[in-house]
Amino acid sequence: MAREYIEQQHPRWPAGSPGGRGGEWRPRAGGWAGAVADRLGFGPRDELLHVLKNGLKIDQTALTGGESAQVQVVDFEMPDGSVRRLVRKRHETRGEAHTEANASLLAEAVGAPVEPVVVDTNNDRVTWTPLVEGRSAMELLATAYHGGTVTWDEMYNENEELYFEAIKSRAYTHGLARLIMVQQDTDQGRLLGLFDMLIQNRDRHEGNWLVLADGTPVGIDHTHMDTSQVTDTEASYWTDSPFARHFMWGDQIPDEGYGAVAVDGLADNDMHPDDMAVIARRVAALYESGGPLADGVTAGSPFHREAIESRLKMLSAHATGTRRRLS
Repeated sequence: MAREYIEQQHPRWPAGSPGGRGGEWRPRAGGWAGAVADRLGFGPRDELLHVLKNGLKIDQTALTGGESAQVQVVDFEMPDGSVRRLVRKRHETRGEAHTEANASLLAEAVGAPVEPVVVDTNNDRVTWTPLVEGRSAMELLATAYHGGTVTWDEMYNENEELYFEAIKSRAYTHGLARLIMVQQDTDQGRLLGLFDMLIQNRDRHEGNWLVLADGTPVGIDHTHMDTSQVTDTEASYWTDSPFARHFMWGDQIPDEGYGAVAVDGLADNDMHPDDMAVIARRVAALYESGGPLADGVTAGSPFHREAIESRLKMLSAHATGTRRRLS
């Protein structure tokens, strides 16, 4: 990869970001990319680009992807002999590929648990991301329903009756509610919910978030979002993500809700105002001259600056937390 391309897809965050050194803040994430980042002192996005630039492709395996994508796990041998595993996804349109990559940049700014995604230099319908060794909430619950006697691949690809039996069961529904309740109350869950609010994500079903071995939730698949700007005062217009319940009044979600009702349909949330100020500076850095979202983002896009910053300002006005959540 050309050096210019690496710099184009690598934001420089403003000074004052937690963990940063003069604008060199790097987010941490799960999986091998996070582990390598901690050891070498740079972030998962650096490591992803390092693998694509210096690795030698030695093997690939097809995976079951979404309806609109072809997915492969690709092994790269590095100069030191180690092997790194990336996910290559070929999208139906270049718009989907760039939406996925742009979403990962915004997630970094928010501090949400989303792995870095970059667009291939030779095919702008292809994206690359680190392989995350986690299982989707759907897979965890469906295989648990059958007592571990059938694998997810067997259920999903070979025996749909077992799949539908599981996901339509009361045990699955109750298990999902319990799992969401645990995950949404973590710092990572809060930040994932904030991210979903900003991008108006209406596709955070139980197949679109993973659970890592340490229990961390990781959001995946951000190609399908509501691309409208905020023109409605109801919070339900923003997202139906289960992680976003802390930001919405009870009338908008299937529970009693949190905080005080507001005219904009949002609830007071427990994000710290200082964290929201940091996130606002990071988001602004994405759009400023030379930033990765400075060009090619038009009105109607989920990453249109005016829309994103408008949503963030509204949410910041309801931030009443006393504990910092950014690491």
